[in-house]
Amino acid sequence: MKSQKSLILALAFVSSVVAGPLFQLQNDSQAPDLTTLGSKETNSKEHSTDGKRPFQYIDTYKFGNETLNDTRIASYLLERFIRRLRSYIHHDSFDSPRFDSVSMKLGKRLSTIDFMVQNLTPSHEILMTQLQFAENMFNVMIYCTEKLKSFSQNISPGYTLVNKMIELNLRAMSLDNSHGKLDVSIRGHTEKLSLLYCNFVSVTDQFQNLPNKPLRMRFSFGFEAVKTRKTLDSLQGQSFLPHNISESCAQSTIAI
Repeated sequence: MKSQKSLILALAFVSSVVAGPLFQLQNDSQAPDLTTLGSKETNSKEHSTDGKRPFQYIDTYKFGNETLNDTRIASYLLERFIRRLRSYIHHDSFDSPRFDSVSMKLGKRLSTIDFMVQNLTPSHEILMTQLQFAENMFNVMIYCTEKLKSFSQNISPGYTLVNKMIELNLRAMSLDNSHGKLDVSIRGHTEKLSLLYCNFVSVTDQFQNLPNKPLRMRFSFGFEAVKTRKTLDSLQGQSFLPHNISESCAQSTIAI
């Protein structure tokens, strides 16, 4: 009798684990319990990309007079994911080691969000645009992390400047909102953009003044500089900064 009771308790425990939440975000904070927002309107749906592994997610919930459906859930998770990416980009640097330590988990989460957005019925153009931005930003951060690790092994002043240029591009991208436009809600966004331009001029001048630069180093710096300048020019075109902002930067006043 005692062994049967133990077996029943064990089975109950396993069942509680298997029947876990429909959504589980792998990050520092717990995913919101959507069932507490209101009464359930419809049952959960099952979708499968290969016909073998069903993917469950909440269909529709009522919150007062407002409907919380698949689109709202996908939008919430997407905005949250983008905010998480930005948390690794500071005003003067990119925390690549911390990002690298969780990049695989973030990649899996992005795949889940991608699946949700791609399977919305009807399709949602705005969410697709936000998804493309999130995927691009994530891929750029992966690229930057790999490049920074590669170039950090070389203590040459030239490669230090290549790393600075890589970080500048990422810091400029962080001024975009989830629609790929200049985020005017960021406090001091104009001043931040102006500083990035001046940092760009300073890093470029320092690199040009270095003697005996190897061909590979010059190619790497030029490649990153073109991308960074393109990002900055795109942001500048959406701001009130003058078109000759890069010419007005005084190198002696720049903090890198």
